[in-house]
Amino acid sequence: MGNAVLGSVGVRLAAQATCPVVVLQGTHGEDPGTEPRRIVVGVDGSECSQRALVFALEQGARAVDASLVVVNSTETPTPFAVQSLVALGERPPDGLPERLSKDMIARAEEGTAHDVDITVLCTREDPVHALLPESATADLVVLGSRSRGGIRGLLLGSVSQGVLHRARVPVAIVPHHGVQGVGTVGRD
Repeated sequence: MGNAVLGSVGVRLAAQATCPVVVLQGTHGEDPGTEPRRIVVGVDGSECSQRALVFALEQGARAVDASLVVVNSTETPTPFAVQSLVALGERPPDGLPERLSKDMIARAEEGTAHDVDITVLCTREDPVHALLPESATADLVVLGSRSRGGIRGLLLGSVSQGVLHRARVPVAIVPHHGVQGVGTVGRD
């Protein structure tokens, strides 16, 4: 019944909430009151992922010896799609995803006091496939949610759904609008 409950309650609540929602999986053995020490956050350069990064840093700042793994698994943002550049015999600039990730981290760190060890992992893998192996040793996975409004706003994106259904640790979904409080969906 775990995935049925997750599908009907956790995913819908995370998609519609006005605050970050943490979905706890039934197989996670940690006490939900324990502060996460190893946090994995998915970023893609969007404002939504910037909010997720800020939330992840705030969670890490609460724990002693916290570490944050920033997973950026998007294509290099250029005026043209990467495939188009390759077809023209061009290549995207080396190290651009890493620089963009580090710029996002610098913006997220502005005005925050934390002692969190940060690692950046950039890959061209599918985001779900990049996040799941990192989540295996994490205490918390954090993702941003892009609400699209209307009926589409009632649904989470494929990355959020893929991670929620497969991760065996708590997953925090941070909404596209302001971060206010934290809601928790119980164990499945």
